[in-house]
Amino acid sequence: MSDKPLVRYATEDDIAIITVDNPPVNALSPGVPEGIIDGVRRANADPAVRAIVLIGAGRSFIAGADIRQFGTGRVRPPIGQRSHDILDGSEKPVVAAIHGFALGGGLENAMGCNYRIAARSAKVGLPEVLIGILPGGGGTQRLPRVAGPKRALEMIVSGRHVPAPEALEYGVLDRVVDDSADLRAEAVAFAKSVADVRPLPRISERSDKLQEARDEPGIFDAMRKSIARRARNQKAPYNCIAAVEAACTLPFQEGLAREQALFQELENAEIPGFRELALYHQARIAHAKGDTAGAVDRLKKVIEKLGKEQGTQGQSGMGEEPNYLLETAKALLQRVDPKSVPPPSADEALKNALEAFQKKLPPGVSRVPAMPPATP
Repeated sequence: MSDKPLVRYATEDDIAIITVDNPPVNALSPGVPEGIIDGVRRANADPAVRAIVLIGAGRSFIAGADIRQFGTGRVRPPIGQRSHDILDGSEKPVVAAIHGFALGGGLENAMGCNYRIAARSAKVGLPEVLIGILPGGGGTQRLPRVAGPKRALEMIVSGRHVPAPEALEYGVLDRVVDDSADLRAEAVAFAKSVADVRPLPRISERSDKLQEARDEPGIFDAMRKSIARRARNQKAPYNCIAAVEAACTLPFQEGLAREQALFQELENAEIPGFRELALYHQARIAHAKGDTAGAVDRLKKVIEKLGKEQGTQGQSGMGEEPNYLLETAKALLQRVDPKSVPPPSADEALKNALEAFQKKLPPGVSRVPAMPPATP
């Protein structure tokens, strides 16, 4: 096991730089949120530090939570002690510098910061609904406050990845820089420019964009009706809508409590295909680290389990997603171990599965969001 820290702390002039370094995609594995919290507290305790930058090493900012932790009975930190809460409560301004992907918990931590800048090619999103849960780290409460309830509903219920220029237009980002720019240098310069700005802008304290829901209180029922046919017996999209509605009707802290209750309701449910999805992600990570045997073993388990359930489509809470996952796992196994699956059948099956899954996406989603890259 490597002794390399998952989160590094450094200073440049009067700016503290907290760098998440958990390859391949900087997932929020155990130790990462704690490292972020330690960095924020250290910076706030240092009188020489005027502002903070949160950035990711490698190819991504923070691509999301570690899916292996879901459904394991883990004890989640209480509201107020999670990394995005600590970022939100910082007495010194925090700038999130985003490249690659800021998904799920990655975007939630970024929204806990006071400012967000991103490379033009970056993408942000809250895709938890695609694995049968909802954003459980304040995402359903902060996104409506910064982007407005309508856009928050569309982003959260679809789970799509939003390109940086579009996120800038929505107000999720404060600045977009060219990919050729030095993002760290840009973030440090930005942090210096806002170091003395008070009061600190906190998304949790905003309510101006929530007026949209007061003006059009029917937007939540309209969204429920619009997904009724495609969502069928899936619970996650409806819990997502309820959580965003809570953001518009409850004080922020009460909204967080409602979000947590709705999240736990989904996480504790037995969602068909969920454990296999976690195994699939473990396989991708093993493959990225060069552990071919580990990747093959996990992929074969996914294929074996879902292959037995292939005849149960339409009965699961995830609709046709388990079969989509089955064919995706076969295609990846063929690439990792060509002897395992004949290429033509895997490719054709994946094509058919993608087309079927596409038809089940919520309105307004034009394509299946790509997964973050698993290879360095």
